[in-house]
Amino acid sequence: MTLAIIVAAGALIGLSLGALGGGGSILTVPVLVYGLGQAAAQATTGSLVVVGVTSLVGAITAYRSGNVLLTRGLAFGAVAIAGSAAGARASGLVPAPVLLAAFAVLLLAVRAGSGVHASWNLVVLLTAVAIIGAWAGARVAARADTSKLQASFTVLLVLVAGYTAWRALPGLI
Repeated sequence: MTLAIIVAAGALIGLSLGALGGGGSILTVPVLVYGLGQAAAQATTGSLVVVGVTSLVGAITAYRSGNVLLTRGLAFGAVAIAGSAAGARASGLVPAPVLLAAFAVLLLAVRAGSGVHASWNLVVLLTAVAIIGAWAGARVAARADTSKLQASFTVLLVLVAGYTAWRALPGLI
């Protein structure tokens, strides 16, 4: 069952990153927590690896296809790195149920370095499948109607946010 979750989720994460250029961590954290049984802190750490490596591969694929605005991407990346570092430190100060509930709210409207160790075998396997999905997603994006891809991702996002909120709510009560 774990392998099936990794393959299905990794493909979705990779397709999202490859076709849309984003959405990987929005999917990865709930998969690692609810699908693969990791703690919230482990999942946020593992998500950085899965999404970072997959995004790099997807960006290279998109760049080779001529679909990257390099200057804008570098500027966005620099700001995102600073925000991620601040968020990683802050997430260690918040209880897990509150962190997951806030994550669910974020889904509807990015933590590493604290000594928390992810289950690296799951993270590596999920990353490998997500890379394959990103490669496929970049090719899909070149041929597909972007508005349909965005609409499909929006539906998936609402479903993931609803499930994450439903699972986090009991910890808040």
